[in-house]
Amino acid sequence: GKQATMVRQEGETRVYAKTLADGSWAVGLFNLGSEATNMTVAWVDLGIRGKQTVHDLWRQKDLGSYDEQFASPVAAHGVRLLRIIESK
Repeated sequence: GKQATMVRQEGETRVYAKTLADGSWAVGLFNLGSEATNMTVAWVDLGIRGKQTVHDLWRQKDLGSYDEQFASPVAAHGVRLLRIIESK
């Protein structure tokens, strides 16, 4: 399998991503800091464009469709795992 690579690093936050077999993306938002922070994954960082559906992998819930990026709070020392799928 192909492992995820870091696509963005800002201070104590990291965004890792990898493509999946069906063309969607698995994305991890990692907050290594001691305070909660808002994190963003931008489509340009993934090399994709257009409207994308964001799915929370741990909660098994669609979070909506977004045009250029997705932003979310991430708890201190927390992780958010997402799947990003091209909207039809």
